[in-house]
Amino acid sequence: MKKIDIKVIVITILLTVSVCVLTFLFFQLFTDKETALISNLEISFNQNDDNTIDYNNIKTYDKSENYKFKIKNKGETTTKYKVVIVDNSKEKTSIDRSNLNYELYLNNRVLHHGRLSQIENDTLDVNTVKKDSTNSYSIRIWVDEEKDTQDKVYKYYLKVVPVIN
Repeated sequence: MKKIDIKVIVITILLTVSVCVLTFLFFQLFTDKETALISNLEISFNQNDDNTIDYNNIKTYDKSENYKFKIKNKGETTTKYKVVIVDNSKEKTSIDRSNLNYELYLNNRVLHHGRLSQIENDTLDVNTVKKDSTNSYSIRIWVDEEKDTQDKVYKYYLKVVPVIN
């Protein structure tokens, strides 16, 4: 009877260890895929020193001046991502988003336009890029001419965040 009890304990321990190892390997398999999915995006920005709209230099900021960037998928599958705009200044002299207009272009076509204040969750766009393809973006942001924005600035930066389902 002692031999049977020892065998049951050994088998139980082996089964428990096997289940733990298989669970770990299964988890690693999916975690590695998500990491690879993120590293497949190549993002190139074409930017100035900083992204600032300065009322005092507004005459040099032409509406046709675009901030450009590209998202290239070097992976084997279609990848989903989102483009997010983030305010880079919390100064009192910052221009309020309700006084700023924007146009977002994707592959030379207007994708979205309106007031920056109307953007939900700071997300400019959610899109996909097919394998071996490139999405070319440009964004124009300008001050509403009717608003008093003298001696104020608006600083921002853009983030491209992979979306994992």
